[in-house]
Amino acid sequence: MEELIEECLKKYDKDHKNFYETHKEEMISKLLKAFGNPTSIKYTCTEDPQVSGTSRRVDAYADTGTNKYAVEVKLSLTTGASLGRGLSRKVKETLESLNISDRVILVIVIPESSLENARDQLRRHVMSILRGLFNIRLGQDDIVIRYQGLIENVESPLMTVRLKRHNREFLNALREFGIKEIALLPI
Repeated sequence: MEELIEECLKKYDKDHKNFYETHKEEMISKLLKAFGNPTSIKYTCTEDPQVSGTSRRVDAYADTGTNKYAVEVKLSLTTGASLGRGLSRKVKETLESLNISDRVILVIVIPESSLENARDQLRRHVMSILRGLFNIRLGQDDIVIRYQGLIENVESPLMTVRLKRHNREFLNALREFGIKEIALLPI
């Protein structure tokens, strides 16, 4: 996991090297918990242009044998780097460039200080997807983003997205992009 952070995330995100250095241990711990404390993880640094070209892509892909994950780190949530902008398409394009047909859990790593802003942006992203694919209009209150709780006796650090209504359509929309589930990981 340290390799993923040092050789991939930190290497290709030069603007946030200090964040990675300061939070490296916490990121390792939380990512391991988020991935279900696997005994082995195979990861691909999709930020490397030699791996997945220069098209829009997520930061990394990880396979634990049990689940597959697309990892997107969003340390700046300003308008220009908003969390939702083309995020689902980035996942789809990454999976296509790696020739992966399995659906993934999208893990979006964010600074804990930006949690509320990230939740709002993610809600708007979900609303936009459903409006675009199914012409379903939702309000912010229809989208619940909360901690998962215990999974196999381990407290999960992930905050998952659920809808109060139209959840089946939401899951179908995610399937269109190769996504099984979307989760926030505050660091």
